[in-house]
Amino acid sequence: MPLDQWSLQDMQRGWLAALRAHYGGTAVNLTLRIVGRRATLLDLLKVKHHQAVLLARLYEAPNLAPVLAGDPGMWAGLHNWKLVKDRLLALGLQSSSWRFLCRQGKAYVARINWCELGQLAWVNVHAALKRPIPVGFVDPQTGALSGFHGLQTWVRRHHEQLHHFDRARFVLRGLRLALAHWVQVADPALRREIQMEEFPMIADWLLAESAQVGRNWTYDTLMTRQSVWHLMEHAWRHAGQDLYWPEVLGRGQLPDGSEFNELSSLNALLTEARRMHHCVPSYIDRCLAGEVCLFHVQRRGPVFERATLELRRVGAGRWAISQLKGPCNAPVSAGMWALAEQVNGLLGMPRH
Repeated sequence: MPLDQWSLQDMQRGWLAALRAHYGGTAVNLTLRIVGRRATLLDLLKVKHHQAVLLARLYEAPNLAPVLAGDPGMWAGLHNWKLVKDRLLALGLQSSSWRFLCRQGKAYVARINWCELGQLAWVNVHAALKRPIPVGFVDPQTGALSGFHGLQTWVRRHHEQLHHFDRARFVLRGLRLALAHWVQVADPALRREIQMEEFPMIADWLLAESAQVGRNWTYDTLMTRQSVWHLMEHAWRHAGQDLYWPEVLGRGQLPDGSEFNELSSLNALLTEARRMHHCVPSYIDRCLAGEVCLFHVQRRGPVFERATLELRRVGAGRWAISQLKGPCNAPVSAGMWALAEQVNGLLGMPRH
């Protein structure tokens, strides 16, 4: 076949056949098992040089082939798996997690980047829960695990609370649901806000309650349930009574028909959490201290819009817009920002 008629697949097959003919089929297959499709000719040369010892180790534990790719420098002294284990333990893997990995399928192990501490933490969490995860949940989502703060420490110290199969399954299902939402968010600022503000609340609720996360739940459901739980916990600590704080503006209507309603009680925040599906429990203490005031704002037009407005105190009787978020923390239109400016203007303070 003339070269100009070759497809990309033809070229790949021809290149692979040439490598097998030059380096040997065993070395090529071994390189693909250890390094994967990102292998280079240098990787192939290293694997061929240490072929005997690598084959001996993989005869003992064939599913752990990808963990060898992390540090080819140790291959010269790879007389047993202890060297690989010690290296991963030094990076942050736990002993129980090593045993967990030894029982996992090759596809799961192959997707781990052993130079990323965040991914080792992800393995530790699943090992503590004694639950495998689908291969598709490893690479793109591990970076978000840092947003759960001390989750793996809590799991390690209180692992006996997760021995029940259903409890472990629900915790892991909630984490996956949160991480799947994080992956779909494109805005880096919003991603960080989800990690730093929403993930800790979700983890707190999942671990403190015997939460039964349903299969058909969405992230909105998750946020609503944790918000309700946090607000009810706050109410319980205050003998079940509703809490109130002084109103700054109250409620009212603007000339164009837009409305605003200040959230000046615990029950008002609970209603807003259910209605808007976002993380208002974290603002309770600041509302009680008079540092911020929150409003539910809405405007009617070609499209009905609503949002939660936060004003922060910047001096005696002076306020500035700090946040304006739609349902599920979604960004809002320019019209809603104009509405927020008008509400803020009623307090005699320009936007900062």
